[in-house]
Amino acid sequence: MRHTVHYLCPVNMSTVSGLQDACLKALGSGATQINLHLSSPGGELLAGFTAYHFLKSLPVPVYTHNLSNVESIATVIYLAGTDRRVNPGSRFLLHPLQWGFTNNSADHGRIAEWVRSLDDDMKRFINILNAETKNSGTDWSDKIENASFIDADKAISCGLAHCESRATLEGSITNWWINC
Repeated sequence: MRHTVHYLCPVNMSTVSGLQDACLKALGSGATQINLHLSSPGGELLAGFTAYHFLKSLPVPVYTHNLSNVESIATVIYLAGTDRRVNPGSRFLLHPLQWGFTNNSADHGRIAEWVRSLDDDMKRFINILNAETKNSGTDWSDKIENASFIDADKAISCGLAHCESRATLEGSITNWWINC
């Protein structure tokens, strides 16, 4: 039984918790496949990596579908799919990683830690891109550093997506929505 989860939200711990909840409820309702319809401007790095590893841990195939825009860390979530599809006219955006800060003061050691952490997150992002695109030969570091838009055709040629097709609910038994 195919269940569809609709994730049309920024990536943060609240929306990723909703994603986890929806997937676990789908499994509890007998899902043998989960379709993840995704359109997101990205968001928090930690939440994106968490979602990726959670989706990879599921005991059923996860089909991801870029409905319109999959940007920044949302790309990592998309890459968790065992089958990855793109709508015609959809796009991906890869750009330099960033953090938001909640306080305005930090010592030299803390700033150095943040830089090392961002560098490590960049390595993790690139490692996932390389693993999931089967080392397509794409210079992902360059794509990220130069804020690259990748359309449906390019996504297929560089291994981000497996095919282009319109998203459908055909054959989906149940729909689950992530609240933003």
